[in-house]
Amino acid sequence: MASGESMPLVTDRVTQLPHTYALRYVIVAHRSPGASSNTIRNVCQGIALGLSFLEERQIDLMVRLSTGDFLSREELAAFANRCLERSDGTGAVVSHYAQSRFTDFTNYILWRFEAVVHRANPEVVRFLKADRVDFTKRVKAQRPKGRSGAAEKDRRGLCPAQRELLLEVIKPDSPKNPFHPKLRRRNYALVLTHYRLGLRSGELRGLYRTDYKNAVEPAQLYVHIRDNNPEDKRKRPARGKTRARMLEVGGDLKEALDVWVDHRADRVEFPLSRKSRFLFVNEDGDEISERAALDIFERIRDVYPELAGFASHVLRHDMNDRYVEEAEKQGWDPAQAREDQIYLNGWDEDSKQPELYSHAAIAKRSNRRILNLQKKSVKE
Repeated sequence: MASGESMPLVTDRVTQLPHTYALRYVIVAHRSPGASSNTIRNVCQGIALGLSFLEERQIDLMVRLSTGDFLSREELAAFANRCLERSDGTGAVVSHYAQSRFTDFTNYILWRFEAVVHRANPEVVRFLKADRVDFTKRVKAQRPKGRSGAAEKDRRGLCPAQRELLLEVIKPDSPKNPFHPKLRRRNYALVLTHYRLGLRSGELRGLYRTDYKNAVEPAQLYVHIRDNNPEDKRKRPARGKTRARMLEVGGDLKEALDVWVDHRADRVEFPLSRKSRFLFVNEDGDEISERAALDIFERIRDVYPELAGFASHVLRHDMNDRYVEEAEKQGWDPAQAREDQIYLNGWDEDSKQPELYSHAAIAKRSNRRILNLQKKSVKE
């Protein structure tokens, strides 16, 4: 759009034009209330998956809704299983993502149904509404439960051995470093920023060079929310989320960023960097793409199987694990520690994320205490 705003769309498989009803639904139910572009993208993916499911089974949604049939229990169960599958067929997605897919499409169905009720003969409206109640019950019963159970919550950050390995292999001068020499300093600074500060991927890719201020002591990194940034020309623009913040930078992270900033300014190595405002750039100096950032983590996983599942979001969880462990070790006031954790992560003040992101550390602490209690009981 002229304003710089970009919005994901569901397109018709045949015409490649925007799907009319999906577009209306996204605008009315998500864009107008202020949903982020990432949220809208996820909604579109869920709707697209559902429409593909209907097409494969030759289900005419409007015919079903007009008769109050919706989708059967068996069809919902089949769609729930589809939501659990990765798009490339290589395995299963995490349960909360499958649940989002399922919910986004069934909410879209219910939205389409409202138009049917509005146009229906008054004599049949009450029957249609009763059918809707039955459908919502079937939806609730068939919602994906996931395939990994409660243990999924515990698989968050890195274990100590993985942390040690990661911090060794990303050092630019390490013989274990798997990257091309030209990109080692960039990749070291990028991964270490994720590790030390727990930034979201979109936040890190959206950083400007001027957001890092190393002329002050301690150095400062400003994390801004620049959604719909007209200067971001990437196919998948960087997206911030929730709240901006300033984070102080020191130690090995400051050293890594200082070295990278100097290297980034090399016009021979990165000829286009002079024109880019972004802190992290690709091989020629343009702002780094989402795909290029993902490739960094994929390369590490490929070379070091010990880091299977390694990703930027794992490092966000890991930072919070270490934060909670340090808070307990130092005896910080719990309420103050939680308030600081919310600030550092850019969450809302009433966010429930601290409990989610700290689950692994909490589980570790709880098990340590119950184990000590068992040992105490044996001595008695």
